[in-house]
Amino acid sequence: MPVAKGLLPVYDPKNNEVFEIRRDGSAGSGPDGRKARLDVMEKAAMKAKTE
Repeated sequence: MPVAKGLLPVYDPKNNEVFEIRRDGSAGSGPDGRKARLDVMEKAAMKAKTE
């Protein structure tokens, strides 16, 4: 499915924003509210992998 230029924000890993579709049907980009939790899980997985 092609995306029209400017319709969706361009992903930039430096700004830590994600595009999400919310339960109420609205959509938009904003800060990743799950980042801290996912970082902890990633760190634990990496530690378990090296043990």
